[in-house]
Amino acid sequence: MQSFNKNEKLKSRKIIDEIFKSGKSLLEFPLKLYYIPIVEEAETIIQFGVSVPKKNIKRAVKRNLLKRRIKEAYRLNKSRLLNDECFKGAKYAFSIVYLEKSEINYHNIEEKIIRLLNRFIAVHEKSI
Repeated sequence: MQSFNKNEKLKSRKIIDEIFKSGKSLLEFPLKLYYIPIVEEAETIIQFGVSVPKKNIKRAVKRNLLKRRIKEAYRLNKSRLLNDECFKGAKYAFSIVYLEKSEINYHNIEEKIIRLLNRFIAVHEKSI
């Protein structure tokens, strides 16, 4: 349950463009979650991607570190989504964008990811 397999990675350029063009978003600074329901046949319930803009974090080493921290926090807490009863049968594409201009530690990132996932569940429950 706490894995992050290759088929869970958001790789489709078409879906990525759609997320940023017409997707909905939730903000928990410094993370912004964009999401859309997937209508295509997807192997997994959730496809997930991370973006740390070069404009905000200049050094590639720091960008990659932040991406790893965000992916790990998501991997450990995605069970909140998968265990939610109203989430059964729905498929989503998620993309998280890091907005801060400086690096934050893992514990703060994990706290923000948990808040974002809980807010997504609350929004999803209201829409059903």
